[in-house]
Amino acid sequence: MDKQKILIVDDEPLVISELVGCLRDESYDVFTAENGFKGLEILRKENIDLAVIEIDTVDGITLLKRVKAEKIQTAMLVMTDLQSAELGEQLIKAGAVSVFDKPIKRDVFLAKIKKYMPPQDMWKT
Repeated sequence: MDKQKILIVDDEPLVISELVGCLRDESYDVFTAENGFKGLEILRKENIDLAVIEIDTVDGITLLKRVKAEKIQTAMLVMTDLQSAELGEQLIKAGAVSVFDKPIKRDVFLAKIKKYMPPQDMWKT
């Protein structure tokens, strides 16, 4: 059975490195992108099961909108340090399955991954 695929999109290399490190012991194929535009390219090419994206920049919000518009079947988990309930509601309406705050705690991150990772082969026909 193929490993499930996760995409991590963040403009901070240290954050990407930390999150990839959190997933080291998990059985996922991990892809990374340093901005929403590169993340969208990966989403178009790969069957990504879950994307963890940063929404501190305009391209992160654009990424959410493009994924929805293009009907890319990937669960979108959003991380932000903006800590705004109103923004959280907007992100859920735009297609995010959940929003969590930075800085990221390893146990919270892994719990979110497990909770929102779609069942194996959910998107595949």
